[in-house]
Amino acid sequence: MKKFAILLLFALCLNANSISKNEKQLQLKKQEQEQLSKKIEDLANEIIQGEKKLEQINSQVNLASKKTKELQELVNAQNNELDIIILQNKELVNEQNKLENKLIDIISKDYAYDLISPDDFIESADSIVNKEILLNLSLVLKDEYKLLASEYIKTSQKIDYKQRRINEINNNIKDYKNKEKELNKLKNEQEKLVAKQKLDERIYKERLSNLQKQQDELRATLQKLKIIEENKQKQNVANKSINVKHSTTLNTDTKVIKYSGAKTISPLQSYSLKQKFGEYEDPIYKLKIFNENVILRSNDINANVRVVLDGKVVFANDTAVLDKVVIVEHANKLHTIYAHLDKFSPLAKVGSVVKKGNIIGKVKQDLTFEVTQKNFHINPMDLIK
Repeated sequence: MKKFAILLLFALCLNANSISKNEKQLQLKKQEQEQLSKKIEDLANEIIQGEKKLEQINSQVNLASKKTKELQELVNAQNNELDIIILQNKELVNEQNKLENKLIDIISKDYAYDLISPDDFIESADSIVNKEILLNLSLVLKDEYKLLASEYIKTSQKIDYKQRRINEINNNIKDYKNKEKELNKLKNEQEKLVAKQKLDERIYKERLSNLQKQQDELRATLQKLKIIEENKQKQNVANKSINVKHSTTLNTDTKVIKYSGAKTISPLQSYSLKQKFGEYEDPIYKLKIFNENVILRSNDINANVRVVLDGKVVFANDTAVLDKVVIVEHANKLHTIYAHLDKFSPLAKVGSVVKKGNIIGKVKQDLTFEVTQKNFHINPMDLIK
């Protein structure tokens, strides 16, 4: 029965550790998803602010560590002294109690002598002698009382001094424990912040890398369809390390023109702008990236994606980086591109003729929307009312 109880307790401990580990993993995954959903510039600003916070907390940890070490050394030196003082104080208190008893005894005797020392009695040889003896005894008791009283005061002063020293050492011990708790709290905060910084920086690097991969893949698709011309001076982005903080520029060859047509509908019914069109300067690694598209964040999950103008589907396929992509050709060699679709609609087929407002698919949340015209890129937001 005892062995069974031990095994059960061991199993419960393992289960508790497993639950705790799973909770931490879920929390980390949730945090990662939250960071992935943020705008890239917001994530960059968060990293910069995180670095500042980390500098502050590192400084606080260093100061707290120094103070804790000083207090620990002081407490270690005073621990033996504390034991000795407490013992000495106990002895002094015992001595004080003895002196109190002696003083009470003297006062009692002196009072008793006063009682048996009548002032109005018939004088005789014996009575005069007795009275003299009593007076002398009273004087002796008073002298002894003064001496004992002086000893009592000195002992009390010693006890007060020792007690103050005990209180002082105990306060130092208390300060040390409080400072130690503060240090541990700061270290936990520091550990969490370091973990968050690592996560944010990893996600940010992935976002920058994916941003370039997505634009490269989309460009390759547009070039293959002869929608834009092939860039003869193709950049080898893979050789550009984002670990090195130096100024460089990607997609410098992007040609942009102003949209001159009529305003139209948005591909999403309700959305917010997650990524803007145009040049983005990364504040962390000082990379200059030209965003050839916009990212629209749907306010609804699994939202419908609408064609913004009448046209014909010229591409509808799954891709390695951009998930499902639909490209629609419109009048005047204008093309609209809808990437990161989660599902295709029946109209999302090459050759399908589509009207403005037709549903070409669904998106979980983020839609990449790009517009080109005769080898030029257009800010997609210029099309939308």
